[in-house]
Amino acid sequence: MQMILDYLEKIGMRDAVVKAGGEVRKVATFDDAKPGDIAWMLPDRDPDTFKGSMLLNDRLAMMKVIEKFFFTNKTVFDGFTFEWDGERYMRWPHIGNVEIEEDVEIGELVSIARGSIGNTVIRKGVRIDNLVHIAHNCDIGEHSIIVAGAVVCGSVTLGRNVYVGANATILHRLSVGDNAIIGAGAVVTKNVPANECWMGNPARFYKVSDEVPRP
Repeated sequence: MQMILDYLEKIGMRDAVVKAGGEVRKVATFDDAKPGDIAWMLPDRDPDTFKGSMLLNDRLAMMKVIEKFFFTNKTVFDGFTFEWDGERYMRWPHIGNVEIEEDVEIGELVSIARGSIGNTVIRKGVRIDNLVHIAHNCDIGEHSIIVAGAVVCGSVTLGRNVYVGANATILHRLSVGDNAIIGAGAVVTKNVPANECWMGNPARFYKVSDEVPRP
C-alpha cells in the first residue's frame, strides 16, 4: 500500500485517496471489494460501506495505479475506455472477463468487450443477433433478445426478458427494467422502467409492454 501512496504523492494525486488501510493485492469494484482490494468511488455509494483496503475518488488516479502496479503483458486492451490526463487519452487496461451462461445464442460478427474491472455478463437464455456490439461491464439479463445492429454501451444493465430492436442504441451506465421493449432505431438516454416500451430518438415512453406485440 505504501508504494501506491508514494506513487500518488509523486504524481500529485495523493488527494485522490479516500480510505487506506492494509495491504493492497488486487483491483476490484466498489461493491465487490474485500480486504486487500483497491477500488474507486461510485457517485451513489457511501465510502463508510467500503470493505476493501484502499478507496480512490478519481478514475484517472485509479487508471494510473492500474497501469503502474497491476498491468501485465497478459492484460488485454479490449473495450473502449479512456481517460484524459491533461495531455493525452490514456487507455484503461481491461482486466475483467466475459461470462456467458447456459443456453445463449450469439450471432455472427458480434462484439462483446471484456469487463474493465468486473465481468461483462451474458445471462441464461439470451439471444443476440448478428452485428451487435455489447461494451464492457454490461449485464444482459436472462432471456433477453438483442436484434441486429444494436449497440449496448458500457456498464448498461438489461433486466430479464428485455427486447432491444434493430439498430437501437442504449447509452452508457443506463438500466432497462424487466420485460421492457426498446423499439428499432431508438436512442435510449435515460433509464427505462420495467414493463414499458420506449421508442424514438431520444427514446420516450410509448406504451406499456403488454400492449406492444413482440416481433
